[in-house]
Amino acid sequence: MLESDFSAGNHTNQNPSIKQNRKPQRKATWNPPPMGWTKLNVDASFVRSFGVGYTTLVCRDSNGHLLAISSNTRKISSPLAAEALALREA
Repeated sequence: MLESDFSAGNHTNQNPSIKQNRKPQRKATWNPPPMGWTKLNVDASFVRSFGVGYTTLVCRDSNGHLLAISSNTRKISSPLAAEALALREA
């Protein structure tokens, strides 16, 4: 949801007369796990020019209640290393 909100806000300064071939954007949604389970979502990003990776994880129960969150920054060498670090932290 935040990503689609950001994307929508980012396109307001573009010239409306320019039409681009874009796929329709889907609204990001979160689906809860089955009753009695928890769900862990992880993501990572990498900024090559700084050699830095960012990881985030969010853990919620089947009612959507927040159980844990984590966000870290580390010196790493690649996007694959950032993804692996996110999974390891999870």
